[in-house]
Amino acid sequence: MNFSSTTRDVLSLGALNKKNTLPIYRGKVRKFIYFCIVIGDAESTLIFLEQSPDKCPSANSRTIALFLRWHVLEEGENLLDLNNQAIIKDAKGKDLKCVGGWNEMNSVNQFLSAVTTIHTQKDQSGDYVDICNDCVNAWLVNSSSIGCVQHAYRRKIFRSGNPRNSKEVKQMIGLIGKEVENHVVRGAYQLLPKEMRAIRKMLLSTNKKEDLQCWVMILLSVKMYLRAEEVCSIRLEHFLKEWFVLDETSEKVKALAVKVKGKTDDDWLRFFIYRSDDCPEFCAMRHLLVYLHSCEITGDHGWLFPSLHARSRHVPYEKFLRNMRVRFTDLLDRRLPLTCHSLRKTGYLFAIWGDARIDVIRLDARHMCTKTSLAYEQDAVSMLSYANISNENAKYEVPRYKAVRVINQAVGVMLSSEVSNVRELSSLAKLYVERDLRVAPVADFYRTSFILMTRAEKEVVEESPLISLRELMKANMPLRKYDDAIVLLGQLC
Repeated sequence: MNFSSTTRDVLSLGALNKKNTLPIYRGKVRKFIYFCIVIGDAESTLIFLEQSPDKCPSANSRTIALFLRWHVLEEGENLLDLNNQAIIKDAKGKDLKCVGGWNEMNSVNQFLSAVTTIHTQKDQSGDYVDICNDCVNAWLVNSSSIGCVQHAYRRKIFRSGNPRNSKEVKQMIGLIGKEVENHVVRGAYQLLPKEMRAIRKMLLSTNKKEDLQCWVMILLSVKMYLRAEEVCSIRLEHFLKEWFVLDETSEKVKALAVKVKGKTDDDWLRFFIYRSDDCPEFCAMRHLLVYLHSCEITGDHGWLFPSLHARSRHVPYEKFLRNMRVRFTDLLDRRLPLTCHSLRKTGYLFAIWGDARIDVIRLDARHMCTKTSLAYEQDAVSMLSYANISNENAKYEVPRYKAVRVINQAVGVMLSSEVSNVRELSSLAKLYVERDLRVAPVADFYRTSFILMTRAEKEVVEESPLISLRELMKANMPLRKYDDAIVLLGQLC
């Protein structure tokens, strides 16, 4: 039974086939199908099949209500039945734990919209009608039975209608609404620069590639105001090589460019990832190049942040969220769990502390809700007042802000490098590590995340007599030999 193709085909026919949102609905439906399998309710999956039976029964309203609770309550909490008495068991008889992750009603409404669309396509709209056990038992004894006494000649042996309209689902929406509302009130908060430094130190000190990857994802999310699903789904082909900015003399990378298309964007938006020499420990460009080289992310196709054990898939959103909620909450000594949305909010803090203009921040962050952006800005200003009276100035240092979003494409073309040979991202990463950081290809000891990033912090734009030699070599050598010679020159010097 191929559920992935099934939900793709079913949903592609409906009113939910809107720009940028269809993958979100598909993902939520797949999670529901997985939940049905876990609890042993295969019947509720039938209506989601592309070739479902004629007069297919509706999904069980109680299963849908339990699924909502499973995804809204805190991760690790026991999943109770609708009477709040017994713990739900999985198909193997083990206690089922909630997974959390849906921290606002938008996720709940998206899933229920998908349920309504699929049931409507299968002629199961209108009021929800559950089965009657007496009718079923009578039918099992005699298939010609007219039903039980209460439902004579209108037996109820199949579920029908839209389960979204059922009392079980409506009651569950009311119960979880307050839980979601409380989460929004207390949920996403801004990370202080010293807390970002603590996370960075923790992740880089392990020398694990997965942790280096996680830190780069965090840093890009902050610098570019990316939502979790946006940073997870960036691909190598989204980088705009013709917009890369290289120093015309030394050919060192000064800025990279990438396009992003979020769930609220009608078209691709273009962003610069700048080099930050005033605060290199928060330089997204340095960390990205080191990550690409260390994790062997090569070529110009594929995921920027693949699962390092199955590179055909990107890092799951749930894994990124779990890192936020589990790994860093204790480290930061906060009473409340950290969420992925905190990174987008932290972007406001870094921008305001970096002397950015409010109107520039709003454009860069693509915030549609003025009320939300004003709240983020006020929080950042309040925290800045606290930092100004603190005795730990160094821990609160941030880079001076540079606008990251390009509105007019002509500006990007004008600012891009005049270097004639446009290089792919992995080539620039290799040159950066081996030439600029002066790490030999065979020097495995120097390739640990911590040592590479320590070197990157100290690396500055070079101005020396070697520049004229590089210019001479570039003018008289083929590109491939020139690259090898530059790497060798950097190691010798």
